[in-house]
Amino acid sequence: MRHPAAGAAPGLANLASRAASLGGAFTIAGAEPTGTELRWTIPLGGEPSREH
Repeated sequence: MRHPAAGAAPGLANLASRAASLGGAFTIAGAEPTGTELRWTIPLGGEPSREH
């Protein structure tokens, strides 16, 4: 998986920034056999995630 903020379109970079500000993560990965998977995660409660 690659970090989307590096060379990403402004909308994708915004998703990455918003996820990070909420203690979450945003990743983009190729999905087999074709396609792309976007994953946006944030903690629902408790302590924010420190994993990026």
